[in-house]
Amino acid sequence: MSQQKDTEKAKAAAFLKKIRKTVRQMRLAKGISQAELAHRARLSSKYISRLEGSKTKLVNPSAICLFDLVHALDVSLEGFFNQIDPEK
Repeated sequence: MSQQKDTEKAKAAAFLKKIRKTVRQMRLAKGISQAELAHRARLSSKYISRLEGSKTKLVNPSAICLFDLVHALDVSLEGFFNQIDPEK
């Protein structure tokens, strides 16, 4: 693998980590459990646990799952991504 691909992969991994962290922070700020978020987003509790950073098997959320999560957290997509990268 080329150095450029390695760099791109590292950037993607860092972005995914920010998504995971933001979902967890927003969930906790709203005072809801992983089970409640899962129910609201029509996902499994196991999926939410893995998304938020379980060491066993990490999840890369699809666009649809991310949309459902953002909606379940009662925030706009723009608001969610502004939390991830507030400088943009």
